[in-house]
Amino acid sequence: MKPRDGSTASSRIRRWLAAWLCLGCLGLLPAGHALAQEFNRAAELARYRTWLSAFKQDLDQLSAMPGPLSQAQLEAMFARTVVPGSRGAGFIRQAFTQRGSEGAYFPKSGPRAVLMAVLDSAIPAGQGGLYPETERP
Repeated sequence: MKPRDGSTASSRIRRWLAAWLCLGCLGLLPAGHALAQEFNRAAELARYRTWLSAFKQDLDQLSAMPGPLSQAQLEAMFARTVVPGSRGAGFIRQAFTQRGSEGAYFPKSGPRAVLMAVLDSAIPAGQGGLYPETERP
């Protein structure tokens, strides 16, 4: 059985379009790499230390609260360091507060010292270890 001329022409056109699409995608790869920002370890460390300082201030403010807080007040207190409604906000509620019978949150002591020690000694992304792209043995 002999294929129709129309189907052969359309399959050639499809192959030709697919080839050009692949070449076009390959041409975009270097452009995406050129637009990527270079990772600056010193800047990221400074950014982490700034966040940690603000987070400690937020925890100190929570510890100094004499009365109960609503969930909205608690999230507003940590809004500059923890995204409201995130898992981090849930962790703050769970680890550093105790829920009262009316649904309000009271500050509690507990794992703060351990968490702060871990965060103080933490190594932000890109800080530590060998960097094969810059360090050659």
